[in-house]
Amino acid sequence: MRIGRRHEVSLIASGGIRLASDSQKTIQRGAEATLLDFATLLTIDPSAYRAIKENKATTEKLLSMDWQRAVERLNNQMESRKVQI
Repeated sequence: MRIGRRHEVSLIASGGIRLASDSQKTIQRGAEATLLDFATLLTIDPSAYRAIKENKATTEKLLSMDWQRAVERLNNQMESRKVQI
């Protein structure tokens, strides 16, 4: 990649990011953001991992959940990641 392209391309990293320190290392290595899809799912619905392992759909449960509580849980997760970094 020629010099000067850095600001024309966005790099979003995903996969293997479990801890705040993983996100920090990824951003230090050049990513502009990290995707926390599985960690976010587990924050919203802690029983989702078991349901995934048992091949049970969680869509109905996710659609009928208390979204106010889910937002609070996500905010708590992001705050804890800030403290860890």
